[in-house]
Amino acid sequence: ERLEREDTEETLVNLMEEALDKIGIPLA
Repeated sequence: ERLEREDTEETLVNLMEEALDKIGIPLA
């Protein structure tokens, strides 16, 4: 359960980074 939660959070972060990169806002 914990691993699934961590994987989900990591996936969400990756999606956020991709979205920000697409609109031109680099993540620090």
